[in-house]
Amino acid sequence: MLLNKSHSLCSVFHRCQQRRHRTTNVLIFGDSNTWGFNPKPRLVPRRIPQGERWSDIMSRQLNEKSQEGDDVNVIVDALNARTTIFHDPASPMDGEYNCNGRDFLMTTLHRTKPLDVVVLALGVNDLKVQFSNTPWSIAAGVRILTKDIIRATSIGAVMKDEKGEQLTGDTPEIIILGVPIIKETPTSLSWGFQGASEKCEALNPLLREVAMGVDGIFVDLSKVADVSPLDGVHFDVDVQTVLGDAVANAVEKSMTKRSKRR
Repeated sequence: MLLNKSHSLCSVFHRCQQRRHRTTNVLIFGDSNTWGFNPKPRLVPRRIPQGERWSDIMSRQLNEKSQEGDDVNVIVDALNARTTIFHDPASPMDGEYNCNGRDFLMTTLHRTKPLDVVVLALGVNDLKVQFSNTPWSIAAGVRILTKDIIRATSIGAVMKDEKGEQLTGDTPEIIILGVPIIKETPTSLSWGFQGASEKCEALNPLLREVAMGVDGIFVDLSKVADVSPLDGVHFDVDVQTVLGDAVANAVEKSMTKRSKRR
């Protein structure tokens, strides 16, 4: 009898230990506004310091709100000039690296799996004049990336049944971030963003539809913060907190949806 009680207590303790060590894995796949490009002049570092970027702030917010013993692991894969599905032979550093997001997304998904949430933060660079894109073709690029996430095999967070057997998790939740409203400045024009502002206005409703089509969540960053007037494309340091808050709220909502399905 005493042995049974001891065994029962051990089982309870083991279950509690399992609960206390739950990790939520969140991948952010983005461009220079995720990388932390600093729009201020070159006399300051061109990258916002680690810990001050919106992705870092988001991570802190989520971990502060998580249950004791749980943690949120935020993985950032960000690249300057990254597009959704388009090749840019004249990309930064005179074409030294490949900016096509689709060429790397599937590898990143498998490199960072298992994943609970994938945040797509792309579309801005697709607005450059050299691509001759419309808001609809840019939204199509984002939609293709969501389909790649859905068709990827065995990347969902691993679940365990009561016997401790590993089971393949569901497809990760998808969050799509809207594009900021680009401003025409000497810098943004030199980067090829002529006429981008109007396209941004038309693009965000289309991105919302893409998110709805995959039962995902859309965050309209153009309603959260303005880009810096210095270069017209990137978010300044002083708005990183509000951006982090907005995306953290979306991740929380996506995890609530995920837990209900389980």
